[in-house]
Amino acid sequence: MTRWRQRLESFRGEGAVRPLALLALLLIPARAGWGQEPSPAIPPTVPPPPPIKASAAILVDMVTGTVLYQRSAHQRRPNASTTKIMTAIVILESGRLQEQVVISKNAIATEYANLSAHPGERIPLSDLLYPLLMRSSNDACVAAAEHLCGSPRAMADAMNRKVLEMGLKNTHFVTVNGLYDPQHYSSAADLAQMARYASQLPEFNEIVACRKHVIRRSLNKKDAVITNRNKFLNAYSGADGIKTGYVRQSGRCLVASATRVEGQYPWRLVTVVLNSPDPVRECSTLLDYGFQNFEPVFFARRGQPVGTAKVSGGTAASVPLVAQQDVLAVLPRGTVGQPILSVVPIRSLAAPLAERQVAGKIYGYLNGQMLSVADAGAGAAVARRFPFWPWTMVLLGMVLVPRYARALAKGARRRRRRLPATGRGADRPGPRGRGWAPRARAGNSRRPRYGDDYRGWPADPHARPPHLPRPG
Repeated sequence: MTRWRQRLESFRGEGAVRPLALLALLLIPARAGWGQEPSPAIPPTVPPPPPIKASAAILVDMVTGTVLYQRSAHQRRPNASTTKIMTAIVILESGRLQEQVVISKNAIATEYANLSAHPGERIPLSDLLYPLLMRSSNDACVAAAEHLCGSPRAMADAMNRKVLEMGLKNTHFVTVNGLYDPQHYSSAADLAQMARYASQLPEFNEIVACRKHVIRRSLNKKDAVITNRNKFLNAYSGADGIKTGYVRQSGRCLVASATRVEGQYPWRLVTVVLNSPDPVRECSTLLDYGFQNFEPVFFARRGQPVGTAKVSGGTAASVPLVAQQDVLAVLPRGTVGQPILSVVPIRSLAAPLAERQVAGKIYGYLNGQMLSVADAGAGAAVARRFPFWPWTMVLLGMVLVPRYARALAKGARRRRRRLPATGRGADRPGPRGRGWAPRARAGNSRRPRYGDDYRGWPADPHARPPHLPRPG
């Protein structure tokens, strides 16, 4: 009993994951996050986490969202310039990166401006993201907000709509750059989710990991070299982002990420500390804790074929299924078990199908326990196969109807030619009046001439039809 008591006591330290909470999370399905459902929480077999002095902190796997450490992670706090993560998300998803942004006097007058822009200066919106994220330029945020939404307040409203879309319950934005406002706040957990969402945007990953970049600007070209002010990039091996933040009310904040290679595959973790006395050191400590004590168990890699699915009404009877994203679970190092992959296609899958369209679910099992769920997409496009019978009827109709119409017309002409002259012959006006000669009877060698009756004999000019009386 002493050994088990010591083990339980080791999980009662501050910031450690509680065994009962872990058990509850293992039994309750986790909420999906951008295509990959979070794995269950870590079972109580990991070492206690290091001491952290930050007011709020969290350590999360970038792909699955598995929480490896948390402390007051859902507490609402001022988050300073880490706000710019959401600002960048809205800008990147606007689809207007190639437009020219005209810097206004209002943007230049922003507090703590460092873009060194002149009124009327033009900078491409794509280039404006570099000082926004690397130099944390408040004036760049205002200039982008005025260009996209007309005002910073309207831009903040757009950011709040994105917050609701992502399901973040402890975040609200008033400013676009993170300057303090009593109603402007976020949490460590929400910031980690923002970082996970932004990591799906290739341009965002490129900018936050960049050390130095030259932007295009029309006037102040002497200040075109943008240097990243995130000291974490040079302080930690494998660091690749993300954003610093500081105002007096929030203290020092940092959203940091790093990537390590595990079994030839990159594995990325993200950590957030708010109001930390030394954010670089504490983020490094948390990342070391994650990389040293946990490991990813891959069930399938992104784009890997995982099976096939039947398709009805398509040009192909089946379609290959591929993993839409990495299918993995984060477990304590040394976990023994054989990963098992199960693929369940969507029932009654019908064409047309677009490539990468969701066509099923992928489930990852280890030791009989489901640890990961992800989407399976169509590996190729499948066009709709039009039914044979209706098209056959259409083609037959196109061929047979004209032939039938010609046959009807020909038969009508033949019947008209057989009418007697007294009925529709030389004595009656019309197209078959004068000049129309009936055919000769069979066996009559004389050619029909004008005035012959329908029997082929010379007509009597004084003859009358039998149904008319003779005159006088």
